[in-house]
Amino acid sequence: MRIAFVHASGIRNSRFIEERGKSLMQKGHEIAFIGWNRYHDPPYSFGKAHIRRFGMTTPLGSKTYFFLLIPWWAWTLCHLLRYRPQVAICVNADAVIPCLAYTWMTRTSLVHDLHDFYYYHFAYMPAPIPRIVDELTCAALTHARLVLTISMEAISDFFSRRPQCRDYRKVMEYPCLPTPAERDALKKAAPSRHDDFTACYFGNLAWDRGVLEILDAVLGMEGCRLLLAGPELEKGILSHCLAHAGGCTRIAYLGYLMREDLLAHTARCHCIVLLLMPDNRHHRIPVPNKLYEGIVCRTPVITTAGTESAAIVERFGMGVVIPENTPEALRKALLHLRDGEGVWESCVKGCEAAEQVLCSPYDFDRTVEAIEKAAQAVPVWGAAPEE
Repeated sequence: MRIAFVHASGIRNSRFIEERGKSLMQKGHEIAFIGWNRYHDPPYSFGKAHIRRFGMTTPLGSKTYFFLLIPWWAWTLCHLLRYRPQVAICVNADAVIPCLAYTWMTRTSLVHDLHDFYYYHFAYMPAPIPRIVDELTCAALTHARLVLTISMEAISDFFSRRPQCRDYRKVMEYPCLPTPAERDALKKAAPSRHDDFTACYFGNLAWDRGVLEILDAVLGMEGCRLLLAGPELEKGILSHCLAHAGGCTRIAYLGYLMREDLLAHTARCHCIVLLLMPDNRHHRIPVPNKLYEGIVCRTPVITTAGTESAAIVERFGMGVVIPENTPEALRKALLHLRDGEGVWESCVKGCEAAEQVLCSPYDFDRTVEAIEKAAQAVPVWGAAPEE
C-alpha cells in the first residue's frame, strides 16, 4: 500500500513523521514524503522512501510564505496524482488544500495529523487569515478518516468552537515521544548535581519566545551555562542575541539540531526553559513537545503560570512555575533549582512520575495500525472509521 505524508515544512527534522514512516515501511508499505524545504535544509534521504521537496525558502507566516502557498498546493497535488497513494496524511492546516483535493478526486482516504495548531498560531494575524485557517482545519477534521493530535485539550477547544466538525471517534492522541530504547539511552546521559549547572532553550528563535529574557537571566547569574538551538524565524534575531550575550563564554548557540542531537543535549542539561504567553491560546492550551522531551529526558522544566504546561509541571513537581516572563523571575527559578537543597533531585523524580502517567499509555504500533485501517477500504468520504 502507498502512503504519502504531506507537510509544508522540511521532513528532515520532523521526528513524528519519520517514526511513523519507518514503522509503516517495516510493515511493507511504500512511503512518500512530500514537503516544502522552507529553511533550505541539505539533501535528505530516508531508506527507500520517495521524497519530494518544494525548493523555495520562506519562514512560516511571512508575506512570501502566503504568496507561495498557492504554487506549493499546485505542485503538491501534481506529485500526489503522480504517486497515487491510497492514503494521504495531511500534516497541519497549510497542507489541507492539496490533500483534500487529491482524496476527493481519487476517493482515497485522508488522515489529518494535527501536529501544530495553526488556528492558534495565526489567530493574531490580520483578517481573514484566522478564519481561513479555521475553515481549513474544520474541513480536514470533517473529511478525515483518522485525526492524530499531540494535544487532546487543544482539539477539544477547537471542537467547542466548531461543533459541526466534532467527532471524537476519529481522534487519537499521540505526542512526539522517543522510543523506549532511546529513552533508556537518554536517561544514562543525565548530568550530576556537581556538573556546571546548564539550562537550555531549544526551539524557534523569535522575539515572542522570551529569548532575550533568558539571556538576561543567565548573564546576571554566575556559574550558569545556557545552550541555545533552533532556526531563526525572524530576520536578525540571532545576530542580535549573540551581540546581546557580548561574547559570554557561558552561552553557546548550537545551530539547527537534528532531533536525535537535540534530545541528547536536552538529557545532559539540568533544566529546560519554556517561556509561554498565557494570553495567547497557542501557548496556553496545547502542551508543547518540549514538555514531553523534558519528561522523557528527566530534565526539569521552568515554565510560565496560567498555561496547561504549568499545570502539568505543578501536578508532578517536575520543575518550577514562574509568575511572569521576566529575567528576575527566571533567574530566581534557576537559582532555586541549582541551590535549593534537594530541589533539582526532587524535580527529576517528578519527571519520572510524569513519564509513568503521561507517556506510558501511548503505543506507537497502535497509531500505525490506525493509519493502516484508515486506508484498508475505499471510504465513504469523511466517515469515521468503524469501531
